[in-house]
Amino acid sequence: MEVQSAAIHSLYNSLEFIRDNFEREVSSASGLSRSFADFKGERNYIMQVVCEATQSPSPAVQVGAFECLVRIMGLYYSKMDFYMERALFGLTTMGMRHSEEPVVLQAIEFWSTVCEEEIEINHEAQEVSTQSPRLSIPMLTSGCDVRRDPGDRVKGLCQDGSSRNPAYPSRPVVGPKRR
Repeated sequence: MEVQSAAIHSLYNSLEFIRDNFEREVSSASGLSRSFADFKGERNYIMQVVCEATQSPSPAVQVGAFECLVRIMGLYYSKMDFYMERALFGLTTMGMRHSEEPVVLQAIEFWSTVCEEEIEINHEAQEVSTQSPRLSIPMLTSGCDVRRDPGDRVKGLCQDGSSRNPAYPSRPVVGPKRR
């Protein structure tokens, strides 16, 4: 068990440097009933090893494996959908029911990291939408020729000659006055 514990801690320490390995995934199968073993690729192999380590008889190995999962979620969250669907929910749920407190704490930390990543994604999406409100103008004015009038207001002339907003036909295409 000492060798397994040392190996999982070495993996933890190398996770930041194996980004290229996490990019390599070549699936050989598809479908919801498949397991990690049905897929070939470096990321899948790493995830399989870490997930199996969460089931080790040694609490120290389990803690190390959950620490790896926490770190993986922080580094490679965008690549984790497949694993979340297949195994991570069940593994972390079992980890939270473990008799050893360090294992429980790391399983909980996994979900704290997931929450932090989701909050960050939502925050970034809100920043993009508030920094550039014009991103939605093409969608709202599709089929219209958008122009600015001398008062610096956005006006549209639709293909049918009206100045209606295609998204809201009863409203004209007129934007806020710029300051």
